[in-house]
Amino acid sequence: MSVHQVAVLFEQGYMPDDIVREYPGITREGAFAAITHYLANRDQIDAELQAEAAEGEHDLRTYRTSRTSLGE
Repeated sequence: MSVHQVAVLFEQGYMPDDIVREYPGITREGAFAAITHYLANRDQIDAELQAEAAEGEHDLRTYRTSRTSLGE
């Protein structure tokens, strides 16, 4: 699980124990470390998350446009 994934969950209100319960592949210590890193670098990580979201939206629009032009 990436710091970005933990940051999104944290911003949605998940606490470290919630994250561990929902995603057993991460340890409690790992969840705390990811949240600590996120909080120390919040501006940068938020910008990266926004860029990823914009890229995903662009990809979705491109996909829909290509399906429409193919008559699907």
